[in-house]
Amino acid sequence: FAQLHADLESSDVYAMVTVKDGVIIDEYYQEGYDETSVFPLHSCTKSFTGALVGIAIEQGYFTSVDDPLSDYLPQVLDLADTGKQQITLRHLLTHTSGLEWYEWAGRSNWQEFRSAENWVDYILNRNLVATPGTVFAYSTGNSHLLAAALESATGMGELEYARENLFDALGMDSVVWGTDPQGIADGGNGISMTVRDAARFGQLYLQNGQWNGEQLISAQWVAESTAAQNNGAGDGAGSYGYQWWI
Repeated sequence: FAQLHADLESSDVYAMVTVKDGVIIDEYYQEGYDETSVFPLHSCTKSFTGALVGIAIEQGYFTSVDDPLSDYLPQVLDLADTGKQQITLRHLLTHTSGLEWYEWAGRSNWQEFRSAENWVDYILNRNLVATPGTVFAYSTGNSHLLAAALESATGMGELEYARENLFDALGMDSVVWGTDPQGIADGGNGISMTVRDAARFGQLYLQNGQWNGEQLISAQWVAESTAAQNNGAGDGAGSYGYQWWI
């Protein structure tokens, strides 16, 4: 660990916690940061949204991953392209919605998306370029639609729902969650927390969704989320589960 810390000094890693058997055995912080520092987790947000979808299914807010998105965002039924009515929660979870999206540098609609007056409308109005369920295209837009559907189904903001069903039980009291212009949680990119709280979430998944004897996320959902649901983009980045890279 002494060598690791020395190597990290010249890196862009600002904080690191190492947990073994549920116990913190090492912590590293660059100068100016400590265990109270809150960091944006960017796209790791997707895995938190995925976890909450699983909890919402368990609680009956969603029927299953095969629920049509239009059940929760009825404006989908008013879109000119009726093919979008085929989009399900599963397609959003696995980035196979078929909606045109370019996440990476070089060809990206990221800034256009983030500066839109209404993020949900922007995403829904993207061209449908593939039959839902057939083609993988990594998209923070898909994850944001999941957040919007979750908030519609539960009648709660995603952060409020997460605190009630996950964060409070885990002792994660540092979480901040950004929103879109309409106040919908930024389900694909908006979460921030301390590195210790991030480690708690990781430990929860290592424990198959169980914490202090309580099953916070069903073990089946943890298994399905972290199993390959498709081969990803086929570019070596990895396969993909339910909002988890595999």
